[in-house]
Amino acid sequence: MFRSRHPFIVLSLVAAAIAVASLASCDTKGPAPKITIVYTAPHPVINDIIAGFKQTVTSSYPGAVFSERHAEGRPEQYGTVVLGAISNSPTILAPITTPITKLAVEQTRGRIPIVFMGVTDPVGAGVAKSLQAPGLATGSSDLCPFSELLRIARSALPKATRLGLPYNPSDQPAVFGRSQLLAIAPSFGFTIVDQQITSASELSTSVTNLASRADAIVIAADNLMMENPSAVVSAAAAGGRPAFACDTASINAGAVAGVSVNYKQVGELAGLLAVQVLQGKAPGVLPVAVLRSGGVVVNKKAACEAHIALPPDLLTKAVEVINRDYVCKSP
Repeated sequence: MFRSRHPFIVLSLVAAAIAVASLASCDTKGPAPKITIVYTAPHPVINDIIAGFKQTVTSSYPGAVFSERHAEGRPEQYGTVVLGAISNSPTILAPITTPITKLAVEQTRGRIPIVFMGVTDPVGAGVAKSLQAPGLATGSSDLCPFSELLRIARSALPKATRLGLPYNPSDQPAVFGRSQLLAIAPSFGFTIVDQQITSASELSTSVTNLASRADAIVIAADNLMMENPSAVVSAAAAGGRPAFACDTASINAGAVAGVSVNYKQVGELAGLLAVQVLQGKAPGVLPVAVLRSGGVVVNKKAACEAHIALPPDLLTKAVEVINRDYVCKSP
């Protein structure tokens, strides 16, 4: 699974698709491009990104050869897995997430074209000089619609005043998400109560303690939380509090509701850029594509278990209702 003072460039899927269709008509003969995808660990979000990326690239380059490397979720292995990906001498290196992309940009030093995916704040992370003219790399960014997330929380919990935010201070997207939530929460009548968590082993105790100081828990743009959604949601429930999230995996795991970013589309946007790179464009001149939209997703069973009556208009707006047929039990 992006800084507010920088303008966001949203790549139109329709315009980009037309551009790629035009590129696809060009001569794509020659050696099959080798694309190495490198990431932290398998995860539903990352799987969707990869699927969208591969599908888009192969629509123009059916013979493209893909290889994947991941660090099994071990931060101490990030550097090693990136170096291993570089050693493949790929035509394009495609890192996913901010920490992997930062290492890729640092270690390639412009020697291999980079098209990154799912980097929340490319400029703040130092992998792009600007979104319009990124420099050494380009790619796609997945901005959580934080205002919509808070709007959903307010709709579901009209009397709530405090939202608990567990975040990893070592994770740049998490720090960015915290800054965004702190800035906009007051306009929704919320105060953000945060808790630093740096490892998965701390999640259960820390989130449960945080729940005692808040009316609900928010899972925002944080790799640690998004990679361990069941642990976060279970710890919140142990503290008697519901959770709201910016990803479908967390809502499937038991968060009451949230906003689902279409991560397959994040991969597709990067795929459109990769096709342009394969056609000879330098990554550094291609604007970063930012996906800022998302659909409302609710988990009816989680809402029932948290004794939350979801407003009818929220259910109407939902693009997905998880456990739709679940029947709430009488208290």
